[in-house]
Amino acid sequence: MLADQSARPWLVYSAAMLLFGVCLAGVVLTLGNAPLFVPLAAVGGCCGPLVTGGLSSGLDDLVAPGTQMRARALDSASYNVAELAGPPAAATLATLLSATAVVLFIAGMLALAGLLALLLPLRPRAVRKAGVLSDLRAGLAVVPRLSTQHPGSPGRS
Repeated sequence: MLADQSARPWLVYSAAMLLFGVCLAGVVLTLGNAPLFVPLAAVGGCCGPLVTGGLSSGLDDLVAPGTQMRARALDSASYNVAELAGPPAAATLATLLSATAVVLFIAGMLALAGLLALLLPLRPRAVRKAGVLSDLRAGLAVVPRLSTQHPGSPGRS
């Protein structure tokens, strides 16, 4: 939602990636020190959804018209590859190095991705002025219509 209401959403994504990387590094370096660990984990945890799913929502702004379907398919495939290959790669590196080193490496990659996101060739877009409550009302208003449009939905025969 924060990125949706920004004229430059990629700046929001970039800041979220940088902040997520910094918080992740801070968490691993302050383990055992609750006054520092807990706020870092909380702030970093708030960045996670924006960094993962939020990035995909802006994909259409990056690709040429007519290529969106292919771009979305490649985006989805990259998530699947990362989901399958990431844990074994991290475990292997943790065995060879240390868990702390792997987490710091991942934090560094997040920070680097945040900086690289600033280089994306994006143009500003119109800002939609809406509040949380109006967005929530609009979303909830769609649910009854969707449930009556699909075969097999409750209330349809």
